[in-house]
Amino acid sequence: MAFCIAESFVRLKRYDLADIANNFMRWYEDGFWSSLPKAFDIGNATAYACRRIREHRQLVNGQEESQGNGSIMRMAPAFIMNYGNPYLTMLFEISDLTHNSKIVRQVVERMTKVCNDHVAGNKTEIQSSYQTRAEVNNSGWAVSTLDAALWAFHSTTSFQDGMLAAVNLGGDSDSIGAVYGQIAGAFHGYDAIPEKWLEKIKDRKKVNSLIESLLELKMQSMDRSPDAKLT
Repeated sequence: MAFCIAESFVRLKRYDLADIANNFMRWYEDGFWSSLPKAFDIGNATAYACRRIREHRQLVNGQEESQGNGSIMRMAPAFIMNYGNPYLTMLFEISDLTHNSKIVRQVVERMTKVCNDHVAGNKTEIQSSYQTRAEVNNSGWAVSTLDAALWAFHSTTSFQDGMLAAVNLGGDSDSIGAVYGQIAGAFHGYDAIPEKWLEKIKDRKKVNSLIESLLELKMQSMDRSPDAKLT
């Protein structure tokens, strides 16, 4: 779904919530940008939202209790394109496509602060609510997922060690790893990711091309104005 967000920005060269929603539906129905010919392991809230997008063109989906971690797993492309903008409307709108929840928006805001710190070169002072591994809740809830990722980040000193700590928590470990990858990647940088991991990525050249195009688009928007944002 992160690739679906990035692809929309790159193709249109602007932010279009309806187009991102359409990409989500294409992913759900046809496996668009999935690593397999079809989408898989879809959470209930996300599946419900994709059906609502398909049947009603609904761009706000879910209820307050829809506090799963699906929208923070995919946040990086939206964060990149919104970086430098003090308003988080874009991030909230993309999150609300599947997880319309005040609590989830608060988690999005907290995660944005962490990533802003790290992109600026400062190790975030935002701490996990968990002090030890035994305390970590490895469920699929947004609040606990971010705290689990923060625990892995603050309890290790390298991207590799932190990622291993995150995914070895078990439970919803792929989600925790996805969130850890974003917050730790913003701090340690791309070069900190072990090549032995990167070489296993399916369609790596295609993925790299999409990432590079997204970053180029962001740089172009920043060149136009220090406060520029895509609208």
